[in-house]
Amino acid sequence: AGSAELEQDRAWYFGAPSLVRDRDGAKPLQLIANSLEFDATNSVLSGSGFHLDADPTRITAALGRYATDGDSASLFGSTVFEHFGSGAEAVHSILRSDSVRVSLVEGDPRRVQWPDAVSGRIQDFRQSIWVSGQVGTGDLSEGRLDLLRLNGSVEVIHQNLDSGRLSRFSAGGMSLEFDPAGSLRRVRATGRAVARSRVPEDREESGEEEASMNEVRGEELVIDLEDGRVVSVRVQQSIEGRYLP
Repeated sequence: AGSAELEQDRAWYFGAPSLVRDRDGAKPLQLIANSLEFDATNSVLSGSGFHLDADPTRITAALGRYATDGDSASLFGSTVFEHFGSGAEAVHSILRSDSVRVSLVEGDPRRVQWPDAVSGRIQDFRQSIWVSGQVGTGDLSEGRLDLLRLNGSVEVIHQNLDSGRLSRFSAGGMSLEFDPAGSLRRVRATGRAVARSRVPEDREESGEEEASMNEVRGEELVIDLEDGRVVSVRVQQSIEGRYLP
């Protein structure tokens, strides 16, 4: 699309060019930018206003590079990773960072790496999860998060949308495991891990609401979830406090 300029081993494309690559059983992978430069010597496409669209996953950034021979991409400057599920019960994920690296297999994103601070939200019809960490890695299955690993002052806030119950987990590192539908099912927290949960309780006589607080500390905690609810906190090493589901 648009206009092009050619030189030996290099080409420049202007006017919102796009590259389309077919994928088996899925919509084509699209690389869209304000302008693109192709370096034939190194098999690299680079551009500004960069969009990597592999439905249902989209990653955008101010700048991007796509290695055509290695099937990988690096994006820089206000990067946004989004996954859009389909249907009323679908998961929607959005994660932001200064940079992100994407590994693809035959055009399908399989792993994303955030070498800088990353934060964002993962939500389905049962729960909302806010996450932040200094670095992160996400393994993808059909475009959605299958496993998210965060390290460095990790904070996760979980809210059950039916009860309003709010839980907060903090640790040096965490792994968030998701079920095949993309719903969070387990959190593994290591390194000065803390799990806090605020439990709303209705006061029938006044119509007001109070809340009780649970707290557990340990070097390693495993938090199990079911249907968007925290159902248990298991302490693997050194326990402090108590937790009542």
